[in-house]
Amino acid sequence: PAAPEHEMSRRSAILLSIGIISGALVAVDTSSMFAQKQFDTAAEIPRSLLKSHGSIYGKVVKVTDGDTIRIRHAPGGLRSIFGRRDAPGYRGKLSEHTISVRFYGVDAPETAKFGNPAMPFAYEAKDLVAESIAGRIVKVKLFSRDQYGRVVGKVQIRRSAFLPGLKYVLPPTDMTVLLSESGMATLYTGGGAQYDGNREKIESAIARAQRRKRGMWTQGKDTKIMTPAEYKRKYKR
Repeated sequence: PAAPEHEMSRRSAILLSIGIISGALVAVDTSSMFAQKQFDTAAEIPRSLLKSHGSIYGKVVKVTDGDTIRIRHAPGGLRSIFGRRDAPGYRGKLSEHTISVRFYGVDAPETAKFGNPAMPFAYEAKDLVAESIAGRIVKVKLFSRDQYGRVVGKVQIRRSAFLPGLKYVLPPTDMTVLLSESGMATLYTGGGAQYDGNREKIESAIARAQRRKRGMWTQGKDTKIMTPAEYKRKYKR
């Protein structure tokens, strides 16, 4: 007799999960898989790893603002990816044991600092980032170090999925694109701008947010607003 329909569905789901996990293992990037050295700060990341646009993993321990975070590096490759290893603990100052990471390609509204006022939606952007990745392991594709000693990189987080293993083959969430489509960032065009071949994608996400009147664009794209770049020129650091 034929197997019950629910039994066939169960077998199919198991086989699908096995196939998904196997595919994910093949897809793991070797720069993370073999990087066992602990990097405490951005300054410790080798120039060669930045130049080759290698990747590291780390736990988000602080959301500084809408486009900057601090991570505790979690070496270990596969174990970090599959949630089997947390970032190691530390004693001492946060600044001496974490890597400051600036999201590539975008400018989020500036929070209040140095006695200057916060921009509209600065804390909404910060909250969006915190809700998405605070306390979680993220992948950072490295591009460069900026003038403030931060790593400029692509920060990605794996999506949740209803089937075991499925999240490892679904496209990860790119925080730069998430901010852009949420109306919480403008395109960064300053010195050393990095887009990882995604400038058109970022611009399209920003355009969608403008059409849908999201975040900074609540009044519509034709309403004049002060951009983060203009804010920084006004309150030059």
